[in-house]
Amino acid sequence: MKNRFLCPNCNAEEYFFDGEKLKCPNCNQYDFESALHESEGNDKYQKLSKINKPFFELVCGEIYNCDVEYNSKLEKTTIIPINSDRKSNKVFIIIDADYCLQKGNKIIDTIKTKSFSELWNLNIKNELHIEFDCAMIIGATDNDNSIVSYNGWILKNLELNKNSR
Repeated sequence: MKNRFLCPNCNAEEYFFDGEKLKCPNCNQYDFESALHESEGNDKYQKLSKINKPFFELVCGEIYNCDVEYNSKLEKTTIIPINSDRKSNKVFIIIDADYCLQKGNKIIDTIKTKSFSELWNLNIKNELHIEFDCAMIIGATDNDNSIVSYNGWILKNLELNKNSR
């Protein structure tokens, strides 16, 4: 049985609460927080995100139409891939891109200037929604041409929008 208090980064020490935040006595705080955040995601996402390269790539900055499945519901939405991690199968995606585009391209253009690690840091600190007024998720591609998000949403039937920017 997996010890849930074992550091998800080094797997050598138990992490603890120092009165302010969780810490590992063996790791630097960023590595620990990053590994802890990753370990809390949807199980399928966790497995897919550890793969060294994506099953498929989307064009960053382009608009895609797709179906999103969550909580046993299926809805249509638009997404914009923003940035992917070169060392893994992770990609940041603006979801409900139409809503974000109504606010103007400036927000999207600003988000696109951020590196994957900058977006990852904001995601860990739960500040993505504060800095950018667009819904953004992190996901991992699957071999069936879908994307599984950190929260378990499944984006499928991805199709490049004919009116893409």
